[in-house]
Amino acid sequence: MQCPSKRLVLLTFLLFIGLSVPCMAGNVTTVPNIPIINQSLAAFDILSDSEVEYAPPDSEYYTAAAEYQVFETCAKCTGPAALAKKVRVTTYPMITDSDLADPVYLGRANGVKVDLFPEGDLDSLQGTLGSYEADATRIAGDLFTGDLGTRTAFVAIFFRDGNPDTHSARFILNAADAAKFGDTWDDGCYIRFRDWSEASVSAEEITGYEEPGAALEATGPVLTLGESPLLATCDQEELKQKMRETTDDLATTVSSLTLTAGDKDQNKVATLALDLADAARSYATDYEGLEVPAGADSARADFVMALDAYQDAGSALWYGVTCANTTVYGEGATLLTEARDTMNGVLGVFDLQTLDDPTLELPSTEVYPDALDFGKGHIYFDAGKVHKLSVRPESYTFTKSYEAGDEEVTAPYGKTFIMVLVDVNYLGFYGGGSSRAKVPAPQTFSLINGGETYAPATVSASYIEGVGTVYRSVTIDREDRRAIGFLVFEVPESLDPANAYLQTKLGAGSSPVWALE
Repeated sequence: MQCPSKRLVLLTFLLFIGLSVPCMAGNVTTVPNIPIINQSLAAFDILSDSEVEYAPPDSEYYTAAAEYQVFETCAKCTGPAALAKKVRVTTYPMITDSDLADPVYLGRANGVKVDLFPEGDLDSLQGTLGSYEADATRIAGDLFTGDLGTRTAFVAIFFRDGNPDTHSARFILNAADAAKFGDTWDDGCYIRFRDWSEASVSAEEITGYEEPGAALEATGPVLTLGESPLLATCDQEELKQKMRETTDDLATTVSSLTLTAGDKDQNKVATLALDLADAARSYATDYEGLEVPAGADSARADFVMALDAYQDAGSALWYGVTCANTTVYGEGATLLTEARDTMNGVLGVFDLQTLDDPTLELPSTEVYPDALDFGKGHIYFDAGKVHKLSVRPESYTFTKSYEAGDEEVTAPYGKTFIMVLVDVNYLGFYGGGSSRAKVPAPQTFSLINGGETYAPATVSASYIEGVGTVYRSVTIDREDRRAIGFLVFEVPESLDPANAYLQTKLGAGSSPVWALE
């Protein structure tokens, strides 16, 4: 077990000296103006690790121990919980009398509610459904599988955007549903949306991506407790009709997605991939809650398996396009085929028409199948069809700082600069206007990597010391045939050139893409 951070040890100390009062029955525990996670107190940081004693609250004191556990877990999260500068933990006493208690709480005496208030901008992955689920799963898992597990009736996690009365996401897990997952939960896994006791998210704020293959699977028996929920029922003919309609709907989305991929409209591919994942997720939830004839239960389970595969396919394709990751994009293409084959097996059982349309497979497993090799020129005509030009990225280099004129620029912590040398050449004049042509502006170029698109930085000087000329929007003609210079992009230090692309939008449908490697 890793040693806890100083801020967590200090927080425990503050709880016991009275700066924070243990919460019971709805009283809120919070530490006003003290950074609970992701920050440290300067006065406390002067202590060395050898001077800090690891003293978490005794699990006998449920409220204090639950608080400490939540704070410690949040410090390990990587999604929106990692940005929560304010965390509020509330505990509630539960009725444990066997005649009165809700059976789903397994006779346990305490419920825990966690309110998280993320601050700052989430990156493209932190703002996804899977990231919210993973953080909520980690919090619930540490409470249910740790020392407090046998006394925890439910865990409710709310993500809030500063307003304590509204939430962007809510996940609730009771003890009976937690028992389905056994005693060991992997940190990298998440509980599917439909497998929480209750869950809701804001579709406008949260992207419906979930990491394929990382969903936590039930390993223990499903406990049947209390009154069974009312399920929608259907006979075999109604089930066949429902499956036919579901299949047609998904096939329409998949066909649009694959045709769009063939047209190389990656932004629309990403949108349609999420539409597929969202639709498959919704359908899977509907079919899980459907009461079907006993003879059709196995087919229903296989159909849900196909829907899960479509959901994973949509998520993988979205990730592959958004993060320019060809490997994951290829996995999405494979999942798309597997989902179709699984669904065809079920359709065959019911003598329904199978999915055999060739448009239901992706034409390529490459994110940018027509990406040019770095260093290769792209020839194009300007908007007036008067001038023929070529644009070519020659090379790139990384640096933490640079000097340009009187300015010395250093990249912020965790960032670096990538400088891309771009060469534009004048190839021909076809009459009908001025013989002078304007080269593409710096703002028409962008660097794509890790789900983010980076625009060139503005460099006021015309020359970067030890590097070369800054790329500018200038005019060239038959006499002055060339414009060359460096574009400067501020990017994360973790940027991997193997998954990075340079793009320029030249108008008239011309948007060449180069793979850096």
